[in-house]
Amino acid sequence: MKKQLFSISNEQGFFLPYVLFIISLVFIIITTNINSYRNDIHITESHMEQLKIETLFQMGRTSLLEELKKEQTPIEKVTYIFPEGTVEIKIASETNGRSKLDFFLETNNDSNYLITNYLIAENEIPVIE
Repeated sequence: MKKQLFSISNEQGFFLPYVLFIISLVFIIITTNINSYRNDIHITESHMEQLKIETLFQMGRTSLLEELKKEQTPIEKVTYIFPEGTVEIKIASETNGRSKLDFFLETNNDSNYLITNYLIAENEIPVIE
């Protein structure tokens, strides 16, 4: 009769450490991928909110410039409601023909943001700070 190998004929769990090691390694890899996916989702949502805020700023500024071209009386405060959120603009005149524009932006997801912008009356070149 042929002699059998020890690792094949012994049923006391010789392969158990290898199986546990492989299962724990697979579990760690799966957990890491899940956490990475959650972080990617959070980063994407934050990026989308930032794009909405920038879009609201541009839409509000463009609407204000169009309204200032039509109106002859000075405006102190304007509120615009857009599909992505609301824009409130406070206008304060300063020296040297510049007007300070304070943009209060609020998206539909309740993200608030404040942007200070300057409007030069002569050639309307914006200066963002």
